[in-house]
Amino acid sequence: MIEYIKNNMANQETGGIATGCVGVSQKNDGHPYPLRRKGEKLRIELEEIYTPLSIAKKEIWKRWNDKELKKKVVKYLNGNIPDFLTHEPRAYIARHVASPNFDFLRFLDLAKDINLSPISPEFLDDKFICRNSAKYYLGKLFFFKRTKKTCAFNLDTKRIIDFQTEEGKKLKDIKTIENENFVDFHHKLFSHLNIDINGMTPDFSTWILERGKTPTEFYKFLLSLFICHGVMFENFLLNDEEMDFTNKIVLSTIRQLEKEFGVKPLIVPLLPFEEENKKYWFYYPENLKNYLKN
Repeated sequence: MIEYIKNNMANQETGGIATGCVGVSQKNDGHPYPLRRKGEKLRIELEEIYTPLSIAKKEIWKRWNDKELKKKVVKYLNGNIPDFLTHEPRAYIARHVASPNFDFLRFLDLAKDINLSPISPEFLDDKFICRNSAKYYLGKLFFFKRTKKTCAFNLDTKRIIDFQTEEGKKLKDIKTIENENFVDFHHKLFSHLNIDINGMTPDFSTWILERGKTPTEFYKFLLSLFICHGVMFENFLLNDEEMDFTNKIVLSTIRQLEKEFGVKPLIVPLLPFEEENKKYWFYYPENLKNYLKN
């Protein structure tokens, strides 16, 4: 399914996230690295933080069995290793709410490739802000649809929350238009694809907030988990929305951790670099729409 989407939607764009979200500018994503003209050095530095999956597959077990390295990480975190990372290394994706869009389905495929059990801790105490693309696409679902006669590609959409009513609320407190819990709604979608997420989506809010209220404070502790306890699957972007976070927090944190432990966190690119800014990774398989109420 993922290859099908990649091959047939490579040139598709929907022009931003303005629909249903007042005040959000309509912009095409443009080049996968919009800053190449301004910061080739920054782009190269960013690409160097990643580890190819084939290497990470071997390296994670080497580090997991390195008692001295593990001891340093445990000390760095004051012994507070999350329970789900204490028994075996895991394939990790950080999403506010787990939902079976193409981004998450690709993660599940890569977790199988690296032969690690997937885990997707959620940050449910975070607030819903529709200017955040990842959160917006949880409130208005886009369904990939291919027309049989013309072989064209269309998008059906379904708004599941009232944006103005739910704006600023904690994710765990949001209700859908049908008065269903927002998080439960997204989790139920997995069952319609015959995907069992039991135990895969713990609420990670307490662990995060105990280490700081902002990424500037807690991100070094989060990324330290991928020194030897797991492999993170992620793409850190250099687009207008995420450039400051990537440059000022992610890159500086990884430099700090590499100096501290002598190795960088294991981060495998979730998406191909040339497609990482494409909005279709937020979209859902067409058949899921059949399970939603009209």
